[in-house]
Amino acid sequence: MTLPARSPLPSSLTPLNLPRGGLFEHIPAPVTQRLLVTGQRRAYARGALLNEVGDPCEGLSFILSGQVRVDQMAALGWARIAELGPGDVFGAMEWLEGKLWEERVVALGDAEVLFVPTRALKPLSASHPELQRQVERYTQRHTLHALLGESDLFLRLAPQDMLHLIDVATMRYVRAGTKIFDDKSRISSLIVIGKGDVRLQAGLRALQTLGVGDLLNVELALGDGAPALSALAETDATLYLISFDEVEAAFARAGALPALQALARHRRERAAAGR
Repeated sequence: MTLPARSPLPSSLTPLNLPRGGLFEHIPAPVTQRLLVTGQRRAYARGALLNEVGDPCEGLSFILSGQVRVDQMAALGWARIAELGPGDVFGAMEWLEGKLWEERVVALGDAEVLFVPTRALKPLSASHPELQRQVERYTQRHTLHALLGESDLFLRLAPQDMLHLIDVATMRYVRAGTKIFDDKSRISSLIVIGKGDVRLQAGLRALQTLGVGDLLNVELALGDGAPALSALAETDATLYLISFDEVEAAFARAGALPALQALARHRRERAAAGR
């Protein structure tokens, strides 16, 4: 059950005293001013649940102070997938896609949030399209950073190389049943699964199902030009595509290219063994 927030605090926020970084840094000042005018400033105590799973997302929440944890339901219960702080936003993906809440957001300590309802966001994004573009870009960057930050493979990279790969990544939504690539045609990108399930196949034989944070197309690291696998979206999925040339260059600088190639060989061997 959501713990009630205290009454909205008297607003003394201006574009000059907002948290540095995050989405505010990339939104034009007139748009930021409108967000401040239309938003509701809310305070939460430690342990408060800031949303209700299964309810519609009714707007964007900008964190002004404190830390919150984002949890996702896993096989053994709720699992942490991200921690957010001042300047970060939650509810962006749900707001953009018009989806119900699937993750829960919990205050790790006292936290303060600027909540901007959809009824204010819709006309604002219509008159200032850059708002929605920046929300989309922020969501992509933040989600991909969290996913790669959980990967032992990508933790081998220098921080600046990790951030560069995030900057050059593009996001793609696919419907259940979509063929992402096959053994005859393949895009020249490493693919990170942001949401959903993808089935790897060798011909018509299913090998394994991959999910959030898993990598696709790593076989390109072998450079033999003979891909053996195909990938099919089992559910609606969000994918992040990163140019493989950029990936190989970053791993080469870190001396970690053999680790990427080892994963690719494992995938090939599994396909050949029919497991």
